[in-house]
Amino acid sequence: MGYDDELSQDEENIRLLYSRLVDTHECLVAHGYEELPEPQDEEIFVEVSLRAAQDDGAQSERWNPYFHESFYDLSQDELEEIEKQCPAPWFGVQ
Repeated sequence: MGYDDELSQDEENIRLLYSRLVDTHECLVAHGYEELPEPQDEEIFVEVSLRAAQDDGAQSERWNPYFHESFYDLSQDELEEIEKQCPAPWFGVQ
């Protein structure tokens, strides 16, 4: 995983982001966060992401395992520690 600000928000890159988020989800579950819901369906993720590229309001509908309530009450140190173990992808697709 790395940063690439040249990535466009086309379907291929959105699917790559989805794949990386699924990897993050699996890592989090392996590290004890079994209560996380299953990943959003890939086709829905792509649809929402394409819509979000045109409408910032749709961003809140896009699935991300770190958006689950399990992480709301963690301290900054706790969150940083789990993110070291299970990093979220952070590249140009937003």
